Amino acid sequence: EGDRLLLTTSRGVSLELFPESETQFFLDIPGLGLTFQKNDEGKVHQLIFHQGGQDFPAPKVELVKPTPQELQEYTGTYYCKEIDATYTISLRSDQLVITHRRHPDIRLTPEARDHFMGDSPYFPMVVFARDDRQKVTGYTIDTDQSRGIFFEKESASPTH
Repeated sequence: EGDRLLLTTSRGVSLELFPESETQFFLDIPGLGLTFQKNDEGKVHQLIFHQGGQDFPAPKVELVKPTPQELQEYTGTYYCKEIDATYTISLRSDQLVITHRRHPDIRLTPEARDHFMGDSPYFPMVVFARDDRQKVTGYTIDTDQSRGIFFEKESASPTH
């Protein structure tokens, strides 16, 4: 942004990165930093997030822009037995939206194939699962409080 390099979290918080070298950066938070790793061609292929003496690798993901037809395969009704909840995913203006009758709509933004960021702390990241025939069978969400909550696809939405 301008002449600043920013790290934006899945929650939308932007943190400025300060250079230590061409590939190493630190944040204005003690104990946090990151290193960009380059491949043999000199292109960044992953970063290593350093926190509290531990290293967390994060491979570079090429952002995708699915077509409305590709997004359509994610639409449908999904049920989670663990929390006894049903949510519907529909396509509105070329964007996936998760709906529930008692909660505000959650908009999903594609990050990588089958990986979407949600605009809700209850659905910060949605990762879809596929079967051997590459059909969408459900999705998993991870939140700060819970990990691996799986919603099974019950039915597909009719195509528009």
